Amino acid sequence: MKSVFKSTLFLMLLFICSSCTNTTPYDESILAPQSSLAIFTRSDATLNYPIQVYAFDAEGVCAATESIASAADPLALTLAAGSYRIVAISGATDAEYTSLGATPSLSATIAMKSGNYATSSPLMVGSADVTLADKSATADITLNYAVTSITTALSGVPTDAEAVSITFSSFAETLSLDGTTAGSAPAEISCTKQPDGRWTHPAHYTFAGIGAQTILSISITSDSETHTYGYTYAAPLKASTPFILQGSYKDGLIIDGEITNGAWGTPVSIEFPFGPNGGDGGGTDPELPTVGALWNGCLVASVSNATSTSVDVRLLSPKEWTELPTADAPAAITAYSHNSWTDWRMPTQDEAKQLVSTFGMKGAFDKANKALAEAGLSPLSNDGEVRYLCNDGLHSYIFSYGSSVTSSGDKRTYNMRAIRTMQVTAK
Repeated sequence: MKSVFKSTLFLMLLFICSSCTNTTPYDESILAPQSSLAIFTRSDATLNYPIQVYAFDAEGVCAATESIASAADPLALTLAAGSYRIVAISGATDAEYTSLGATPSLSATIAMKSGNYATSSPLMVGSADVTLADKSATADITLNYAVTSITTALSGVPTDAEAVSITFSSFAETLSLDGTTAGSAPAEISCTKQPDGRWTHPAHYTFAGIGAQTILSISITSDSETHTYGYTYAAPLKASTPFILQGSYKDGLIIDGEITNGAWGTPVSIEFPFGPNGGDGGGTDPELPTVGALWNGCLVASVSNATSTSVDVRLLSPKEWTELPTADAPAAITAYSHNSWTDWRMPTQDEAKQLVSTFGMKGAFDKANKALAEAGLSPLSNDGEVRYLCNDGLHSYIFSYGSSVTSSGDKRTYNMRAIRTMQVTAK
């Protein structure tokens, strides 16, 4: 019998906040005393333990995993010879983020459990590629923030204000272990009135911004009537960059704000007015599609390359085929037309994975089906027995978070939603 070569991979984890200017000396504690290789750590950022470490083989399959409960824990992964992607994650608490499971794939996604796509626990992710050919190897991993930080403080708000909130749009809904984001949703954060009269909220964290711009909307409710004012910031909010909004309510309902360095990333600073006498109103053109809404009778599955006047969209057909044999699917989709569009097709495997990431979460799934129901259209199904065709009928998927795209067969029937992509320009 051919023996399988095994090797122990020792990881030297360098947990570094990329914006730090001070150099912290190495922690001289040896984390693997039984080994001739010492593992050192250093950090200028606060780490949330436990830290999960995963080793993925060339096929993206999880070959080994380890949990570091504290800085004093040893870490050594025993692996067969080969090439691996090592991924380390800090801050993915069970209370704030969805579980990756015991042995996730490299394409597995993590999402925030809160319904507003913001959380109070910052996520840090790092990775390194290693090849094992000898008995041991080391890998240096730098953990960087995979989220942006948002903090708001509004002063001078009228004393009769009953509620204040700020909405940021739009952010990715999921992050995969290979670093890919998917989905698009706004984050709404409520503020609390402080004794000094300011309306604030503690730091919230979101995934990276989607599109070419970020729309800020501040809503102030007085006497059960809500007024919303906004501003369009012509850039997405990037991961590792803090967003600190310091606003003052003054003449003409103007709020002056700025984006400054909050100890994470490179400083970014802007000043803007919003309200009746300033800014551009902060809103998108109502004709431009948004994810999870209906546009020209079609469900918007994704948006990209957004500007103030145009956006690239992926649409799901209003028609859903049911109990469809795989052999009949190509002809059915070729004959289909909606709004005189005849270039409908099946999703590719990658597009199917994005559909699962976008609508597999309960909040997004319910939002989409509410829009479909209000228009009198067939809803999506997340019944585990109902699978949707993709990849020219060779594979299928389920609208259920964490599910896989698998091979289809001719022994059963499937559902199908067609897709098409296009650029939409506001009139």
